[in-house]
Amino acid sequence: MNNRVFVRNAKIAGLKMCQYYNKQLCTRYVSVMPANLYGTNDKFDLKNSHILPALIRKMHEAKVKESPTAEI
Repeated sequence: MNNRVFVRNAKIAGLKMCQYYNKQLCTRYVSVMPANLYGTNDKFDLKNSHILPALIRKMHEAKVKESPTAEI
C-alpha cells in the first residue's frame, strides 16, 4: 500500500472531524485542503496555471528584474 491512501484518509478524517465538531459543539471550523500546489508537470504560465505557481513566477520575475514590487 502506498502513502497516497494514508494521505487521502487523513484528509477525509480532517474534513469529517470539522463537520462533527461544528455539529456537536456549534463551532465554525473549516478544513482547508489545497490541491497539489506545484510540481514538475505544473503549468507556470500566467493564464492557465494554478494560483500558487503563478505567484511563484511573478515573485521570481520581480526578483530577477530587481523590482521592489510585483503585480498580483
